[in-house]
Amino acid sequence: MWKSLEVRSCLQEGLFYNVPAKLLQKCGGLLGCMRWRKSKLKVFENLGIPGPTPHFLFGNIFELNRKGPQRCYREWITKYGRIVGFYHGMKPILLVGDPDLLKKIFIKDFQLFCNRPEGVPLRVHSILDYIIPASEIMDNLLVNLKGEHWKRVRSILSSTFSANKLKGMIPAVNQVCDSALSILQEKSAEGEAIDIQNILQRLTLDIISAQAFAMNVDSLNYPADPLFRSAKVIFDQPYSSKILFFGLENTRSPAMVDGCIGYRFREE
Repeated sequence: MWKSLEVRSCLQEGLFYNVPAKLLQKCGGLLGCMRWRKSKLKVFENLGIPGPTPHFLFGNIFELNRKGPQRCYREWITKYGRIVGFYHGMKPILLVGDPDLLKKIFIKDFQLFCNRPEGVPLRVHSILDYIIPASEIMDNLLVNLKGEHWKRVRSILSSTFSANKLKGMIPAVNQVCDSALSILQEKSAEGEAIDIQNILQRLTLDIISAQAFAMNVDSLNYPADPLFRSAKVIFDQPYSSKILFFGLENTRSPAMVDGCIGYRFREE
């Protein structure tokens, strides 16, 4: 008698109906999200553009991480042709290896391709707050500019790379290169192992600092230079650190997932 009353009470309160309904709702929402995700990974297939098969969650990030972007690009162009479609997460990326088409993209039809691809945000709060406290600085970096702002800045910068101005940069560039050669010759004479990547990084920083900011950093002779160390913190990010970012990239709105599955996401 007690059990029958308990069951009757549950039926009256709708508990036996609510639980399956919520479960079916979440399962249906999950299946809908999976179907939507798969459709996003068929962009190039529907357009007839060849390319490597993407992972359901991470696209082609694992292969890019394992082999490195440059090696992957060479292999894909060799295997699939000069136009290849691959995915960062579910974001479609078109790889173009045709020089004539690239010339058209960068010059004739630049107004249609003015924006740079979005990458992993450089602002990592736990590391960079002491280097770059203002987010506006990061938002206005050349690599982050978009639309008309980027087109305006590009038109201003283009005059910097005229033939005459490039020739005017040669003496300062030669000076930095001579310093790098002196270091290489010294280490070679002493029979020391040479970390060529580190030297080229410092060479690049010294040239850019001299030409863009009129600064004599001389990180070639002073490896502990604070500007060089700060630049390494920002740019020495392993490709593997981007896997999660690209795997979740372009997952549109947390509210959309919340509506389908019923879980809450915190938006900051």
